[in-house]
Amino acid sequence: MIEYIGKSHKAKVNYLANRLRRLNDQLDEAKLQKIEYEEFIESWVHDIKTPISLATLVLENRKEEMSELVFQRLEHARISISEDVEQILFYARLQASHVDYHFERISLSLCCEDVLFELKALLDEKEVKVISQMEDVPIVSDKKALQFIFAQVFVNAVKYSNQEIDSFIW
Repeated sequence: MIEYIGKSHKAKVNYLANRLRRLNDQLDEAKLQKIEYEEFIESWVHDIKTPISLATLVLENRKEEMSELVFQRLEHARISISEDVEQILFYARLQASHVDYHFERISLSLCCEDVLFELKALLDEKEVKVISQMEDVPIVSDKKALQFIFAQVFVNAVKYSNQEIDSFIW
């Protein structure tokens, strides 16, 4: 390039080339940090799911040994922690360079029912009733992403429900 534009601009060309190298190095470092962050989140989520699974197992197998109120509160806490972990994982995956969506034909109503089953203890504790008249609509979607969206809608509806009156989600 120096031969083409002349030796009088050699210092400027060298300056720009060095600057470009430094910027590329910084970009490579940022990419590496992003990959390390994604791996950390994936690892943390994997590790935290073990105690959540243990809590689920204990709650399922020892339910009769605790009062209904204690069970509901522990189950509510377990659901809340699980939802928070899924939210972290969902947002981390949105930022990931690779996206592992699995699109398939699923039933909208069955997907919603699965989420409601998972949130049953939360809904019972907060005395929120769900009235669903959803038609069985087959769609093509990523089941985990759709379940995450349903869960966020229901959890937020419960969180902001008025506990002084009968609450329901229509």
